[in-house]
Amino acid sequence: MAEAERARFLIVNADDFGLAPAIDAGILAAYEQGIVSSTTLIVTLPGAEAAAAALRSLPDAEARSRSAPALPGMPLGVGLHLNLSLGKPLSPAAEVPSLVADDGRFSRDAEALLPSAAAEEIERELRMQMARFSRLLGRLPTHLDAHKHLDRFPAVREAMLRCASLHALPLRAALPATRAACRAAGVRHTTAFLGDYFLSGSEQPPAWTEAKLVHAILNLQSGWTELMCHPGRLAQDEAPPTSYSWQRVEELRGLCAPAVREALARAGVRLASYAGLALA
Repeated sequence: MAEAERARFLIVNADDFGLAPAIDAGILAAYEQGIVSSTTLIVTLPGAEAAAAALRSLPDAEARSRSAPALPGMPLGVGLHLNLSLGKPLSPAAEVPSLVADDGRFSRDAEALLPSAAAEEIERELRMQMARFSRLLGRLPTHLDAHKHLDRFPAVREAMLRCASLHALPLRAALPATRAACRAAGVRHTTAFLGDYFLSGSEQPPAWTEAKLVHAILNLQSGWTELMCHPGRLAQDEAPPTSYSWQRVEELRGLCAPAVREALARAGVRLASYAGLALA
């Protein structure tokens, strides 16, 4: 087997950038001190501008290598985390009535609205979020994924596929239906996906501990794998914005553990982002 066919690439993607300042701080720490190589930005929430400013201020790969020579210098990949369940849409509520409740906000219970949502309204809101991402960061996202795996709804999945095809972007493919649709549409996606209680049916979100990360890395298959994670810090004076609370702190600790980076080196696994997958 050729070396290229045996190579193992790992995209460690931290979801939820822009959800809360404490979460953003944890993700940046997991990038600067740990193995996070990618994140996805929510552009619809009040903290989006500050979150984007923090991302724009990150040093480039050369500068990072000089300041932290023990860590490989690579830019943080930033994708778009499509949101249809938190806060308000970017579109006027009157123009996306099937996506919002009576108060003009997304429903946190996506199961209540999205199965019957109008495909053209989903696509409109996705275009709005893509445009805001580009305005905030001055570039396209490295890839697309969806908060709470909303691509499990066919209309959302189809809108994301059309957007990914139009802009030649990879798409997260955690679900078998999404992987099949990506293959049919010629949209790039990873070989494997790790890290989700939502898809496993577990009641409680588990955390990526040091031991779990080391085991996953040492047993990684060849090709491109995304390891989805949710590192963060907890604000002392605020309730956690999602069901993930202590898990974020535990994952931050695990992602920054020296043994985890040592496992990458021992296994010959290459950290990457979706920007690399787009060119592979």
